[in-house]
Amino acid sequence: MPRDPESWRSVLRGASFPVVGSEAGEVLLGEDAGHLDFRASIQVDELQVTLSTVVRIHNWRGRLYWAVVKHVHPFMARTMLRRIHRRLALTAPSAAERAQEATTPAVRPGS
Repeated sequence: MPRDPESWRSVLRGASFPVVGSEAGEVLLGEDAGHLDFRASIQVDELQVTLSTVVRIHNWRGRLYWAVVKHVHPFMARTMLRRIHRRLALTAPSAAERAQEATTPAVRPGS
C-alpha cells in the first residue's frame, strides 16, 4: 500500500478540499465557511492510515449542520477509508510482480 498521504487524499471523494499543509507522512486538508471551519488530517505510517477531523462551529447554522452530520460522520469516514484502501490495493502490484521487479536487472539504454 502507498505510504504517501497524497495517495490517500481521494478518501474525501467528491470534494476537492484544498491542502492547508503537509509534512512527511501527513497531509492536512481544510476549508473555512461562514457557518463552520473544518480540517481533515490524513496520516500514513508503516502500519496504518489515520483520518482525523476537527470542526469549529461559528453560528446556529453550523450547530444545526453539525448536529445532523456528527451522527453519520464516523460511519462515512470508515466507509470512505475502506473504499480507498480497496481501490489502492487493487491497483498495487502483486507480491509476484514485486519479486520479479526486484530480481530483474535494470536494462540500460544503449547496452
